[in-house]
This record gives sequence, C-alpha cells and structure tokens, in this order.
Amino acid sequence: MDEFLTYKKATEILSAAAGRSLGGMINKYKYLKEMSYNTYTKLYENLVCPVMDYSSAIWGTKTFNCMEDVHKRAIRFFTGVHRLSPIPGYIGDMGWISNGIRWKLDMVRLWNRLINTTNDRLVKKTFLYDINAHVSSNKSNFSSQVKQICCDVGLKDCFTNKSNIDLTTVRNALFNNYSREWLNSTRNMSKLEVYRDIKTEFRVEKYLQLNISKYEKSLLSQLRYGILPLRIETGRYVNEKREDRICTLCNMNQIEDQLHFVFHCTMYNDNRDELYRKARMSIPMWDNLSDSDKLCKLFEELPRNLGKYVKNSFMLRRRTIFN
Repeated sequence: MDEFLTYKKATEILSAAAGRSLGGMINKYKYLKEMSYNTYTKLYENLVCPVMDYSSAIWGTKTFNCMEDVHKRAIRFFTGVHRLSPIPGYIGDMGWISNGIRWKLDMVRLWNRLINTTNDRLVKKTFLYDINAHVSSNKSNFSSQVKQICCDVGLKDCFTNKSNIDLTTVRNALFNNYSREWLNSTRNMSKLEVYRDIKTEFRVEKYLQLNISKYEKSLLSQLRYGILPLRIETGRYVNEKREDRICTLCNMNQIEDQLHFVFHCTMYNDNRDELYRKARMSIPMWDNLSDSDKLCKLFEELPRNLGKYVKNSFMLRRRTIFN
C-alpha cells in the first residue's frame, strides 16, 4: 500500500515480476518450437498466476491494467495475434478465467479461513472488527468487498450469518456473470461481425487444442477476429468505405471479407475443392448450410483442414498480389 492508501505500487511490482515469469515461459515455448494448449495453460497457472495472485485476497475486487496486460499478453502470444486484436475475441477463444475471478475466489478462501479461526486469536478479533466497522458505519473494507461478492452470486445470507461460503457456487456464478459480460462485449465491435455468428459460448476452441503449426493457429485466429489482412481489414487503414473494399482477385464484385475468402473467391477454387470434399463427408447437409454455419462447422469438425486451406490460400493471395 502506498501513501495514497492504494495498491497501485504493489501491483506494478507484481505485474513486472509476472511479466518476467511470462517471458521465461515464452522462451521455453520458442525453444521447444511448439507447445500444446494444456501444457501452456499449466505453465501459466503455475509460473505466472502465483506471482499476480500474491496478496490478492486483500485487494481482489479491484482491477489493475498492468495485471490485465500480462494476462492478455500471454493469450495473444499463444493465439498468434497482435496487440491491437479485438480483446473479446482472443479472450473468449482461450477460455481462461479472468484475473478478477481468481482474486475474488482468493478473497472467499480468506473469508472462510477467518470464519473458522477461533475467537481468541488476534486475527479473528481484527476480522470481527472489520465486519462491525462495515455494518455500523458502511465503511469500504475487506468485509464490504466480500459482501459485494456474496450479493453478486446470490449468497448474501452467508455474509449476514458469518458462515462459510461455498467456493464451487461462487466460482460457477462468477464464471456465468463473466461469460455474459464477455458475450455482450463482442456485440460492440464491428471486426467481430463474423465472430459473433460462430462463437456464442465462452470456452476454449478446438483449433487451439490441436497440434497444428503456430502459423496456421495464428491465421485461424486472425480469420476469426476479423484481422486477417483481407481488404475488409486493410481498407480500415485508409478509411475506405466498407462497400468499396471489393476483392481484386476475382470478378465476383464482392467485399473481400472472411466469408468471401473461405467460400466464394474463385482464386482459391482448387484449394476449396479439397476442403469441400472433406466437409461433405463429415458434415451432414453441408450444401444447405449458410456461410456462417459452414464456417462454424469447419471450426468445430474440421479445424485442421480449414487451417490448411487458409494457409495455402493466403500464401497464394500474397504471391499473386506482391509478385
């Protein structure tokens, strides 16, 4: 705590240390060339999270940008996207719980430990004083923050009765609240227009769990988040009107967006024939699906084949444009 009675200085020190831990983890990834989602997540949870979570039971309901930056940096590296990518996109695909949820759970764990401490302990007397200070004077303190958590998850009686709080119930409720907030955040970003149609649940995506190359993983992520450098994206850089971002590689006079790139542009017909052959064998009623439903099914059922198609087609696009 600094001279302003805030935790800003402490969190800056912790975030710097967590950033160094993350840097070491990323170096391990680069040394190994590839790393599975489960391994990467396990390393993050055991090398980086303990640093960021130090003393979080005290200041857990607050948000600190420096801590969030470490969390987002770890996800961006694994998904292979740049720092200007739409945050709800890569956060939702990775499926990691937020810092805030972990910290609030730490606060509930501390509450339960203090509740079970005998009354003759000094720490218990201090804890009871903290509760009374909030109840009698409505002071903002540790107890008021735990009370707010209990209210948010529908367990206010646990605070009122000074009883143990069920961690599983709190975790599920906080996760559900966070999932709803995440889903709402995707609706406010034009880049995520296609993403909203294919992603409705906060969970890790199958393509991130597969043993595919980092380059293919990056291309699939960019495709999902609307940042693959097609004209729908590059036109933003020069303030080009959306309707003028026409594909220059075919004569279909369509906007070059993700759906045009995957399903319509005649430049990639040879690559697409192989993808469609696999899709018709694996996905029922393939030809009757809408483009958005087809893309959703490809990510769910054939992410490897989709990754191969996107890589080959994007490389063909680059050769055609720059040569």
